[in-house]
Amino acid sequence: MKVPATKEEFISRHSAYFQSIGFDEQFAAFIYYMLDLGYEDSIHYECDDDFVIDRVRDGFIIKEYYQVKHSKYKDAKMTDADTDFWKTVDNWLELYKLSSAEEKKVFFVQGKFIILTNKIVDNKFYRSFSNLQNGVCEITDVINDFNTACSASPSYKTTIEKLIKLGKDTLNQFLHKIKIIRFEDFLESLYELFLLKYQRTPLADQILKDLIGTIWQDKVQGNPPFEYTGEQFTKKYKGILERVSYNEPLTLEFEEDPDLEEENVDEAANMINQLKSVEIIGADCSKDDFAQAYYLGFFL
Repeated sequence: MKVPATKEEFISRHSAYFQSIGFDEQFAAFIYYMLDLGYEDSIHYECDDDFVIDRVRDGFIIKEYYQVKHSKYKDAKMTDADTDFWKTVDNWLELYKLSSAEEKKVFFVQGKFIILTNKIVDNKFYRSFSNLQNGVCEITDVINDFNTACSASPSYKTTIEKLIKLGKDTLNQFLHKIKIIRFEDFLESLYELFLLKYQRTPLADQILKDLIGTIWQDKVQGNPPFEYTGEQFTKKYKGILERVSYNEPLTLEFEEDPDLEEENVDEAANMINQLKSVEIIGADCSKDDFAQAYYLGFFL
């Protein structure tokens, strides 16, 4: 039985396509969590946050707020003064402020607040939040840290002051629900989840590429809000997802190689230019070069 493509092969085969349609890290994270939905759960794209998940648990709805903070720099760090960190916390505080009195009663109790990032997390404030969650310190210790930081008037002082004004009990609830999850590469993680969920189907790379492209086009062509329940997602993309059980080949790598001398290579000009722009193939490659011939085979 043919083994599925590796995550590196998945990226190299399809990165030019993803770039060409405008697919981004935020949407990769959105689809990642779409695959993780329970049947009754629902996901909402760019509604209150980058996306929000309503998870049904024991008759209650747990709201999960997600912010995607991606850096183009491989070794970027989320430090103490990172604006992505503090702007996200501030946005969550504003959502709380705009909630009704009834919503505020459960906003932090039945909420989770998650930053998804490829940055290396090196943030003393987040470490203190984690220590609080793990019982290593108390809320008064965190408040003392906040007060010490405010005395130095950092750029994020306004947000810290908003946190302190919540009061000890409400602040304690909020800080217990903040989490940072690091993804080195959102697309690679999405592919790995797909392999796990669909039992390492050998056709995973082409099926996932088609699934991503279809969902993206639905977003581009549709009207907001862009949202699904787990049931709706499964039913809407049933035709693509059912291909995990097909036995026949679905990609051109199983077919005879095309005769590139007889094909109109001009049709693939945009694809070739995209591959060159992201340095998957050399800028001076011709159709006689192995790498370009490989991708031409898929295209033609």
